[in-house]
Amino acid sequence: MARQCVYCDNSGTTLEHAWPKWLLRWWNPSGQPVPTQRATPDGTKPIGGWNFGAIRTVCGPCNRWMQHTFEDHVAPLIKHLDDGPPETTITPEQQRLLASWVFKTLLMLECTMPMGLDEMRPACRRFRSSGLPPDNVSIVMGITLEPALAFHRETMTHRGPERPSNIVDGFAATMVVSHLFFHVIGDTPVLNAHEVVTPAALRDCYHRIWPATSRPLLYPFASAFTKGALEDLIRWTGGETGFTFLPVGSH
Repeated sequence: MARQCVYCDNSGTTLEHAWPKWLLRWWNPSGQPVPTQRATPDGTKPIGGWNFGAIRTVCGPCNRWMQHTFEDHVAPLIKHLDDGPPETTITPEQQRLLASWVFKTLLMLECTMPMGLDEMRPACRRFRSSGLPPDNVSIVMGITLEPALAFHRETMTHRGPERPSNIVDGFAATMVVSHLFFHVIGDTPVLNAHEVVTPAALRDCYHRIWPATSRPLLYPFASAFTKGALEDLIRWTGGETGFTFLPVGSH
């Protein structure tokens, strides 16, 4: 029986890369298997090159929609920001584009997990109809001093820094793309969740890109996160196991 697209009712799915192929080729130009740090007793082991995380989940029309709507525009933007321009502006439109791309990539990465297709299908259908993250999601971005290609997601139940009781249930995900990082809090009834569950010292170091704002962001940002600071962000948003970088190479 033909597989059904995770975004629509079409069958006849194509090979889709959870990490977009342009990103894998940019980060790992040789396409050779590279060492990947994993939070397992095995430690480091090689993974595939350009087909890392490729799964048959998306039909041809939805694949082309993602390419033309997101990848064609995000790829040059991320490469430009990673080059470290002396000063540039990330417009509100570019912030919405980055937020949508981050959420789309998060959905695809989750689809590679056991039972991920069934769990992510409703969220993928909603995203296909709007092309935007849902209202119950908060996304911030910042700079990391230690580049990687990394993803970490945990279920979240957390006490806010100024409140004694549990106030947020949902998930928290961290995505690192070279020197840029994105942190996502989702499935929560709290509006602008990052402003509720993270301490003020961390809030000064990242910038909200979703829910959308009308303010341009001046880049490069004044502050950058170390790996330890990212681990602090994970802990403040409910992560119990800490953050493990999953480097996929070096461009």
